[in-house]
Amino acid sequence: MTGINVARQKVPYAVLLPCLIAALLAGFTVLENALWSLGKSYPAALAQTRYVDDIHLLTPQAAKEICNLPLTRPEIIEKRNGLYLRCGTPLFEGMYRIITDIPGPEPELQMKE
Repeated sequence: MTGINVARQKVPYAVLLPCLIAALLAGFTVLENALWSLGKSYPAALAQTRYVDDIHLLTPQAAKEICNLPLTRPEIIEKRNGLYLRCGTPLFEGMYRIITDIPGPEPELQMKE
């Protein structure tokens, strides 16, 4: 029996690089989804900040208007470090950390004379 001579070819970077990027993106998506589903807290760095006057006005209809996506259903979940609104895929459609205190000018302190 004779062996088959097969020459090894190098994989060009034009093929290898997009495959590596796709694998890293898929891995990040799986880890982020597991963190969202199973974690007791969520990293604030992965979410945008959304300010709300009254938390009681954040109804499912208001969440749909914030997300502005007709096909995906928004999720509102309270984690240990805050209230989060997820609109579909976090990197593409949006992930918001809901904060009830609206930032504004600091109140002036009055000096007593």
